[in-house]
Amino acid sequence: MIFTKTLVSALPINKGGGEIYLKLCINKYDKNDTTIYLDERIKHLKSEFRKSRVLIFKYNIFSQFIILNHRIYSYFKSFYDKKKNSNLTLIEEYWLNGRPPLIRLPFCKSKIFILMQNKLILDKSCDWELKIIQKLKLLLLRFLFFRFLRKRDTVIVQTQSMYKFIKNNYPEINNILIEDNPWKAYDNINKSKEINDKNEKKLYSLIREQSFNKLIYFYPSSNLVHKNNITLLNAFEQFNSKNNNQSLLVITINNNFLVPYHSAFFTGHISHSMVCKIYKLTNYLIFPSLIESLGLPLIEAKNLNIPILSSKLPYVEEVCKPFISFDPNSSQSIERSLLQSYLKFKGFTEINK
Repeated sequence: MIFTKTLVSALPINKGGGEIYLKLCINKYDKNDTTIYLDERIKHLKSEFRKSRVLIFKYNIFSQFIILNHRIYSYFKSFYDKKKNSNLTLIEEYWLNGRPPLIRLPFCKSKIFILMQNKLILDKSCDWELKIIQKLKLLLLRFLFFRFLRKRDTVIVQTQSMYKFIKNNYPEINNILIEDNPWKAYDNINKSKEINDKNEKKLYSLIREQSFNKLIYFYPSSNLVHKNNITLLNAFEQFNSKNNNQSLLVITINNNFLVPYHSAFFTGHISHSMVCKIYKLTNYLIFPSLIESLGLPLIEAKNLNIPILSSKLPYVEEVCKPFISFDPNSSQSIERSLLQSYLKFKGFTEINK
């Protein structure tokens, strides 16, 4: 008989799209004879895995050694079972962090699946804008990826555009699997939890107050260079100054800029529950990112029927049909799209909040 034993490494996934992906794939991974390595920062998900064995780790170098020991034990046990019972145990490993395992046992022919969520590992177009430390970290990740990737390994991607990008730029990657089903069924945005954090409640009240007399443009972002924050902030400042400050850009980063941006509301990092609450106040989602493997906010805005202003790039067109597209490298193009959306909105009936 042939049995399959599955190992799933979800470290260091701890927030954002990675956590949501894991929630969507619980039915896929939650099976008997499956062990899941989970980051302690999302240990609350452990109770949702009812069949599989879940091991919680603090993400560091020591946890990697513990996981290696567990993998070795699993390999030897499968080898022992084969000798004792003449049963063949196939081991499948899923690495959801975009990196293949650094150590493999020479006698083990397990199937390795690597989920590629971070396109920056493969796409070098924004490298020149990165700070030295970020660039060194990315170079290390690329080295580890290609040094330890094997021809028999399978890379999982979430969009057709990501599939084409890898095919065109990395012909040495033979096995690519498109897995977009989890996101097609994604409706968690309408089941989001209430905000519990006091600071987030205060932030939400301030944004809500502004939403009564201003159009809200929302960008769920981060401080990474490819998110294109500065180009957007400059364009929005120009646009809003020409329209009597009738709009507000809500952006989920910290205000660490020397130049003052009077038209932006900086929330800093916030919970996904808070993001969902802000969606309910949002008139337009704006998404000027230069590189994405998926673009979760685009899916969320689409599900909530929020008009989308976004980069004119392949990853966007695959996920949604934007209300207005622009050149993300041009602040003038972004400003024109903002003006167009503003005038279009003013042609509608009054704002309903």
